[in-house]
Amino acid sequence: MLFLFGSYTLKSQENWEKYENNPVLTTGDEAMWDEYGVSMGAVLKFDNQYHLWYNGRMSEVSNWQIGYAWSDDGINWTKYPFPVITYGTFGNWDNNRRLGAVIKVNDTLKMWFVATNNMPFESHLGYAWSMDGISWSIYPEPVLSTGQEGDWDNYVVFESSVIYDGNQYYMWYGGFDDNDYNPPKIGYATSADGINWVKDIENNPVLEGGIEGSYLQDWVCFPNVLQNDGVFEMWFSGHVNDHYRIGFAQSEDGIEWDYITDYPVLDIGANETWEDKQVCRPSVIIDDNQYKMWYSGYDGSRYKIGLALGDITTEIDNHQTVDAFYCQSYPNPFTNKFELHYYLDIESQVIISLIDSKGCVIKTVKDAFHLPGDHIAIFDATDLNTGVYYYRLQTGERFAIGKMLKLK
Repeated sequence: MLFLFGSYTLKSQENWEKYENNPVLTTGDEAMWDEYGVSMGAVLKFDNQYHLWYNGRMSEVSNWQIGYAWSDDGINWTKYPFPVITYGTFGNWDNNRRLGAVIKVNDTLKMWFVATNNMPFESHLGYAWSMDGISWSIYPEPVLSTGQEGDWDNYVVFESSVIYDGNQYYMWYGGFDDNDYNPPKIGYATSADGINWVKDIENNPVLEGGIEGSYLQDWVCFPNVLQNDGVFEMWFSGHVNDHYRIGFAQSEDGIEWDYITDYPVLDIGANETWEDKQVCRPSVIIDDNQYKMWYSGYDGSRYKIGLALGDITTEIDNHQTVDAFYCQSYPNPFTNKFELHYYLDIESQVIISLIDSKGCVIKTVKDAFHLPGDHIAIFDATDLNTGVYYYRLQTGERFAIGKMLKLK
């Protein structure tokens, strides 16, 4: 878990408010192709409209197909009446197609979708492109396939998120192997053209679950990544006890990720609501200086799509803000010690306190003047019990607060 202030800013994307009249997209009428469920894929905004591509199916046993809808406000949607991408030919590598990522490059919409075949089972990612979002051309071969025997993704590759920076495509994708004890994780790949992908064998997987007792105890999947002010931001789905919840992580390079909170940023709904079993498959955009997230909700019967909103502001402890300095903890979680790396823009008196989960100050590390520049404070944590702690770094009227986790 990483808490940075200043040049790498913790923003309020961990504070989301669900739209009060959710869901905003529901299942189709009887006998429609999406009457059994609608599940999130991707939202883009261009030409002063919101554009949504989503998964739908007619029955519990039918293949997923990909639909399209548009909206002036992101709330009231008009569905295109037919699937824009249907399931493939029986027995082919893309017999079943399920949406992963959509981006717009110049005038071309580009889609990467999950493709599976059950005769025999195989899993790939496919690619398609369109000029209008309705008529799609499908690349005839998989563009990313499962790994070799012994690889972490040798059995399944699934939903992805793609970014293009003008020179290169970056992909984060779900995958797992054929060992029942190894749950899904998130991997990373790059491409010059969006078709020929190179997996990061050295660093994959780049995000894993398995944190005992947390909302991502079992696995992590369904990444959605934005690049914002030079920082990669990922919303993903964490799984435990048959429930999905949405979490958040940040990275400077797209490879080394830090969980920002030890709790989900979007949780399941109350009992007997449309989303009381799962919230998952986020699609996030920045629009009108606000984060907007569309996500799948599930009640054990039907998938539907909801909306949540998050402001883009630097927030620290009851809306107290700081600028021109930052503070970062390493490692997090920690065991016997941790370090606080911080930067000062002016000569300042620095007070660093360690606070327990009850709000009691249990240790003060520094209380001295420091010159401008980079500094490091080292905490000896051998006498601390396992659990959640907070640091508070204060310089004059400015301060930063971050959460940390002590492991055994």
